[in-house]
Amino acid sequence: MQSITPAEIDWLWPNRIAAGKLTLIAGAPDDGKSQIAANLAATISNGGSWPFGEGTVEQGAVIWLSAEDTAADITVPRLMAAGANLRLIFELEATVRVEGGVRTFNIIDDLAELTTMIATIEREYNVPVKAIMIDPISAYMGGRSKGDTWKNSDVRNIMTPLLTFIGKAGVSVIGITHFNKSNDANVLNRVIDSMALPAISRTTLLTATEKDDDGTPTGRR
Repeated sequence: MQSITPAEIDWLWPNRIAAGKLTLIAGAPDDGKSQIAANLAATISNGGSWPFGEGTVEQGAVIWLSAEDTAADITVPRLMAAGANLRLIFELEATVRVEGGVRTFNIIDDLAELTTMIATIEREYNVPVKAIMIDPISAYMGGRSKGDTWKNSDVRNIMTPLLTFIGKAGVSVIGITHFNKSNDANVLNRVIDSMALPAISRTTLLTATEKDDDGTPTGRR
């Protein structure tokens, strides 16, 4: 350790979302996970201000992976509602062509594709790629052929190449994930799949429906 120079964490959103690391946004269906991601992308693509007076972000590009929502009628309208600069948000298609057909893009086998995409965007648009949104992150972990997402060791083996890659690139990965059906008092145990996923993330953010003192939903998330 004596040969390693200590360094401060580089933040995308100060004290909330770190650059070069994994952040999770977890919650139940319809609790606003994807819309929160859209607002993050809008802030980055415009070089805008973070809430709560927590500074501004350097304008940059965002790569968007979505295995659940189609771009034309779901993702793009969400981004438009958030005021995003659509010119700097790029869809990475969920499938890749391979010999004999197509398969789902996964974060183990296709990091070279991601590297090429980042380099192309930065060269042609003259802005850094600041974030990669993955919705949901479990859809891009290679399926059962790569390991069991319920096993800590398998999840760590799957995620380590991605974590190494983004650490070197300085790009924030924001992974969307779901809650399981548990009523465990430890809220991190509510994150679906293995506990290794929230354990290896720098921050895990949880969405919830806000209720007033009488238990009535306020309409806020």
